[in-house]
Amino acid sequence: RHGVQVALVPIGHVSSVMFDRERRWMITTGDVGAYRWPMRTAGDLITIGPPVAVHPDTARLTMDRGNVSSDATIVAAIRRSDRSLMVQSASEGQLRSFTGQSKISSVAVSPDGRWIASGTRGGIGVRIWDVETGQTMQELPIELDATVSFSPNGKLLGVSTRKEVSFWSVGDWTRVHGLFRENLPTSGTVS
Repeated sequence: RHGVQVALVPIGHVSSVMFDRERRWMITTGDVGAYRWPMRTAGDLITIGPPVAVHPDTARLTMDRGNVSSDATIVAAIRRSDRSLMVQSASEGQLRSFTGQSKISSVAVSPDGRWIASGTRGGIGVRIWDVETGQTMQELPIELDATVSFSPNGKLLGVSTRKEVSFWSVGDWTRVHGLFRENLPTSGTVS
């Protein structure tokens, strides 16, 4: 059936819902934290849950927008209380806080899980983080509020602001293309 509500998951306000490429996991972030929901398929039936906290600490944090690597082993989300970036790697099991950028409002994880990009609202810049080290690798010269998104093949980073949509080469972080907007009141999402 299409377009018909078949279930309601009582988990409060949800900011993001994400899926891994193989559709084995649904990941949610919101008022009750960040959770991985196992998904099983049998014919036309999809069973979701029960949920498992991405990390025990994320069950106690109110999380805003999030994003995952294509295999869902890297989960990044914005902590609502201070707009900081929280990252959890399934292989490490630890929850890390990436610090140094304020007012984060947008986050994207590269499909291979190597990079995280973060944009701000009311702040300045787009920051590129190395997932392994947690260090800033690059700051893109974006002077406005920005949303970020990696291309499915991981070769480009899209950055959307009120003034333009720009595309950056992943790895060397050079701007390869830009499309200017005319008279748009807000930025939009690149996908």
